[in-house]
Amino acid sequence: MAPRTTHWSSCCAALLATSTLFSGMALSHPTDEPVVALYYPDWKIYNKQYITPSQLPADKITHVIYAFLAVCGPVTASPDNVQRIMAQACQNKPTGTAIVFDNFAATQKSLPGKTSENVSYLGNFGQLKYLTEQHPTLNILASFGGWTLSEPFHSVIQSKETQDVFARSVRALLEKYDFFTGVQIDWEYPGGHGLAGIGLDNREQEKQGFTQLLATLKQELRYLENKTQRHYELSAAVNASPKFTGSIDWPAVTPLLNHVFLMSYDYLGNWSNTVGHHSNLYATPATPDGLSVSGQVQSLIQQGIRPDQIIIGSPFYGRGWQGVKHFTPERMEGLDSEGGIQKGSNLDEPGYFTYSDIAEHFLAKPQLGFTYYYDQNAEAAVLFNPQRNEYISFEDTRSLTAKAHYIREHQLGGIFAWEATADYQQQLVNAIHAGLNTTKSPMLTPSQTVENTAISPHSTNTYSTEKKK
Repeated sequence: MAPRTTHWSSCCAALLATSTLFSGMALSHPTDEPVVALYYPDWKIYNKQYITPSQLPADKITHVIYAFLAVCGPVTASPDNVQRIMAQACQNKPTGTAIVFDNFAATQKSLPGKTSENVSYLGNFGQLKYLTEQHPTLNILASFGGWTLSEPFHSVIQSKETQDVFARSVRALLEKYDFFTGVQIDWEYPGGHGLAGIGLDNREQEKQGFTQLLATLKQELRYLENKTQRHYELSAAVNASPKFTGSIDWPAVTPLLNHVFLMSYDYLGNWSNTVGHHSNLYATPATPDGLSVSGQVQSLIQQGIRPDQIIIGSPFYGRGWQGVKHFTPERMEGLDSEGGIQKGSNLDEPGYFTYSDIAEHFLAKPQLGFTYYYDQNAEAAVLFNPQRNEYISFEDTRSLTAKAHYIREHQLGGIFAWEATADYQQQLVNAIHAGLNTTKSPMLTPSQTVENTAISPHSTNTYSTEKKK
């Protein structure tokens, strides 16, 4: 253990010593505009109605984050189908090898829309290649991990050999698929609390291992830069809740990263009976655990992260509960319930509603019984059905406009969304674009929140609380 730590510490120290020089280098596509990034999940092409990569609003965004690529290693906690795919894709490959998780979706499936004529592959990758040909300043990040595919990272950090395997195989993938302009590490999570429940008893080693993993990968990206004369971004997706922040060595990690993608959502959900906003900009006295986007941003800044590195997250979806008790327009959070709603946009995830479903059904059809509310103290939208006592916390154009103003006011790096296909007629992307690119965007009224599908123009159907000064 000691020799490994000494060797890697020297490696990391050398990288950190030159981090100032590297951070001053131009990004893949240099720009002064805020980051506007959309995740594109590879599995969405199997839905009946879906948006292909070539149909993404590339003129209104700066980044596409492709989710997810994978790392060979144990996936014992993942669903059976994921385990089967990983076993086949990683056959005869060493632990740490970076792979394309769904090769059929990525390179083989024929998709509607536009595919590059300059490459031999089809699928999502063929369309992403086309997208970058049409929009040369667009960045495409390869995201490794996510909730279901993060378990291998716990094994990869155990030795220098496996970290080298990972970093070199990532470089090989970037060379093969040259539309990628960077890498995002979405390890959920160093030090535990992930799907596999690994790391809680090994937090210090995982804290060091995360730093070493990023440092090793940074070296390979530098090698690739020298070879291609292109620049590659390195970022990480992080959770800034208190139970996670202690598992990252922020002073060591921050200089290695171009951006820190803050997963500022899912504060609450159907895993708990507690009801409230799941991506509120501000906390109120009633906010469970005091969680908010603003609070987590300040937590990262206190760790030494520059504001312009921080990219806040927006959920293009809602979380719902049933049997909600004591809801009033004056008290929309910190409520009790009978648990998550047993319905949703995805049969495998009850209580999860895409914004497109919320806009097209619940907001557009008041006969379904939902009333729109807006909490101006928290800057968060809510739907409530008083007959069924059902509650949905969700992101809308109004709450996104508030977040855009917050980004401008605090000079943050930008915003990202999970995920691109959940938008409705580009309403959320348009709200972000308008909010970041105008001095002060108008705060939309509830009837304007869903253009052409307003729930009702009558004030009796909409409510908002007054924001405290």
